Amino acid sequence: MIDSGVGLRMREFYAERNMLFKIHLDLLYACDLDCQHCYLDEKSSMKPASLEQITDVLSQASELGAMDLLLSGGEIFLRKDLMTILE
Repeated sequence: MIDSGVGLRMREFYAERNMLFKIHLDLLYACDLDCQHCYLDEKSSMKPASLEQITDVLSQASELGAMDLLLSGGEIFLRKDLMTILE
């Protein structure tokens, strides 16, 4: 977490205006790797969000002025619709 300098001023700016500063979006919970340090289980049974759900969340984040987006959750390149999401 950024707790000083420009990062702190940016967070305060967004908080004072009730704006979303950052969004962390897990695109799926599957991975074809087996990294020891990873928090995900390659055999995860959690169902990933649909393209419609993801685009809705991204649209809302944009409307709220989100400045930072982190795409994560498993191996995101396994999603066949990744390019659509990125557009």
